[in-house]
Amino acid sequence: MSVLAIAVAASWLLALDSSGESVGEKKASAAVQAAVVDRQAAVEQAEALEKEGWALWQQQKFDEAIGKFEKAVELDPDAANAWNGLGWAQLNSGQTKAAVKSFTKCVAAEPKHPAGLNGMGQSLLALRDYERAEKYLLKAAPQAPAAWYGLGRLYLLTGKYAAAQKWLRKAAGDAPQDATLQAMIAAAAAKELSDDLRRQIEPVEPPKGVDLARAWQLFFQGQPRSAERLFREALASEPDNVNAMNGLAFCLLNSGKAAEAKPYFEKCLAENPKAGGPMNGLARCLEAEGKIDEAVALWEKLQKLNPEANAATGALARVYTDRGEHAKAVKMYQLLAKAEPENAELKAKLAAAQKASKEGADKQK
Repeated sequence: MSVLAIAVAASWLLALDSSGESVGEKKASAAVQAAVVDRQAAVEQAEALEKEGWALWQQQKFDEAIGKFEKAVELDPDAANAWNGLGWAQLNSGQTKAAVKSFTKCVAAEPKHPAGLNGMGQSLLALRDYERAEKYLLKAAPQAPAAWYGLGRLYLLTGKYAAAQKWLRKAAGDAPQDATLQAMIAAAAAKELSDDLRRQIEPVEPPKGVDLARAWQLFFQGQPRSAERLFREALASEPDNVNAMNGLAFCLLNSGKAAEAKPYFEKCLAENPKAGGPMNGLARCLEAEGKIDEAVALWEKLQKLNPEANAATGALARVYTDRGEHAKAVKMYQLLAKAEPENAELKAKLAAAQKASKEGADKQK
């Protein structure tokens, strides 16, 4: 920019209006005000999402709660309460390492956050990181009674019986009838932890690598987001793990992301062309693309490989009915009804298919 241009720009920015403010000052002030308004709106929206997240957490809908808390911290990265909620939802759904990261964010935003400190301590205790767990639980204890039991458990497991007795007795004030807690107090007093009691209170040893059984459990419990994270973690360390690929693909498919799921199902079938789960998954992806004939071909192949009722049977019954191929639909509904003889809905669909098939045959006579 030339000297003349700079001078002109400067004179414009410094031009005073009737109120005595320069135009530049007024524009800067307006920009600041707009930023403040935007920030306040984001904070309020984050607070609303946080409330929704806690409501879902109380209903033990941890996967949905995680979604709400994640959106909240995206809008307001300094929201300690939302990070705390995310941590607890992750911890309660078995995502302990992810919970540690969330609680770290919580206490970074608010170093004396009682629930966040307790959550961090409980998460580290679950990971058997007793030294770090003790640090956070002690910080939480003055304001978070929930930390007392964690400290008593930790000290009992590490053989610090006097300290264990102190914290367990404090915890017992809130739960005097808890048989396990009373047994722990007795063990601390006797300075001896039996093998049976140790097995009851000791955290399960963290699995080496990703716990795929836990990932599938989350999937079948209707928590696809949490399951997806575990399947992705598994693939990050084992890119050729077919079980993880299949799980991730179904998480994506059930979340409406058929295009993303399809390549994973194809890789699974490249490893095992007769694998029923991936075959059904790929057929569903093809159906989502509108490639019904290709989907049907896969389902028919799967049905031939598995003659009894399976995932392909219901899909074929539905598609045959939609196509008016009622005689074929009857065969599928018969298999389904045989597998679930008390299912009234299947009986009704079988009867409708039989009626439609008979009417079609009569017309051809």
